[in-house]
Amino acid sequence: MPWFECQVEAPPIPLEIVSREDDDHWRRRTEQEWKTLFPVETGPLAKMVWLRDAATSDLLLAFHHCLCDGSSAVAIVQELLLLLEQPGAHIGTDDMIPPVQQWAKQYIQWPLLHSLSRRSMAAAAKIFIGAGAAFINTSKPLNIPRNEDYLLHWKLDAAQSAALLQQCKLHGVTVNTALALAWLRAYEVVKQAGKFKITCPVDIRKFVPEIKSDSIFSFGVSISFAFDGDTKTPFWQKAILLQQQAAKQLQQLKPYHLLCSLEHFHGIQPAMQKLFRYGKIKNDFMFSNMGPLPIRQKYHGFEVTAIHSPTVIGPFGNPTTIITSTYDGQMDFGFVSNNTIVSLEQAKAIKAAALNLLFSHAAIATTAIQHITLQNTIA
Repeated sequence: MPWFECQVEAPPIPLEIVSREDDDHWRRRTEQEWKTLFPVETGPLAKMVWLRDAATSDLLLAFHHCLCDGSSAVAIVQELLLLLEQPGAHIGTDDMIPPVQQWAKQYIQWPLLHSLSRRSMAAAAKIFIGAGAAFINTSKPLNIPRNEDYLLHWKLDAAQSAALLQQCKLHGVTVNTALALAWLRAYEVVKQAGKFKITCPVDIRKFVPEIKSDSIFSFGVSISFAFDGDTKTPFWQKAILLQQQAAKQLQQLKPYHLLCSLEHFHGIQPAMQKLFRYGKIKNDFMFSNMGPLPIRQKYHGFEVTAIHSPTVIGPFGNPTTIITSTYDGQMDFGFVSNNTIVSLEQAKAIKAAALNLLFSHAAIATTAIQHITLQNTIA
């Protein structure tokens, strides 16, 4: 089984200072950092790059995903900016999270039965995953040249962002659901081939209060949606149906059970890595909406003018990921993929098709939702 070796004194996070070339330098440097491996045996698993000129600084924080997730990254940025403003500020200490069995048992009604159940599930998974990994040929390299990875970045201005939020509120759907549907339909229009399935991570902190908002933590819980080929139903009417699916999946999530069960999966980690890297692709892309970022703009001595959404890359069969966040009222998007999977031109076409779906026919969509509401009331 894997084990952890903790260093008595953690090594400092390296800082690299580079002359800032132009407003697009941060994107090029981001793509460069994707290819830079971390020294996982000695650490640290984070790095800071400072692009600076006489008037402007771009700060790039790169970190290994096993260190923290997007919410943890936001907490790190908050404390970094605080320390830039007040170098002597006390940001507290991050205590070790207790073993999951200690604080999860109060949420599990039949602990002994659940323990036997998760051990049985882990044993079955070992057999299933181990058998699947045994038939994978790892001698054949992945047909994804890493120099073909790219980042397509754009923003919606404040007016567009507010208009999209208003439409979502009007139809009773979340921004996450509307965007997920837009990506699914746009992907089908442009690619016309694939799984037509999207995976959406869920912040586990919303379900497990023991994991604090500023805890450095990384664990993936997700829901998924599939495109059913229905293009006749109006977009916002379809979004309502998708919202119902999302609500049902969220209600069925059992985060405490999942955390406890996965504690028994350490022994099959090599087989899981093998499947993720060389196995069949199960979805077309991952989409994550981080929502509004709770980071203030004005600090003593400097001002934050923009925060770009995080990007993520990994050695998987399909690296396509879309992440969005909102700062200063503007929605920011990062589309990451590889030209052998989704070409840059296709990514641009998917972007255009998705935005067209989100912002066109607003009046027709409003009429449709009002009609549905009336029918439900009569029923």
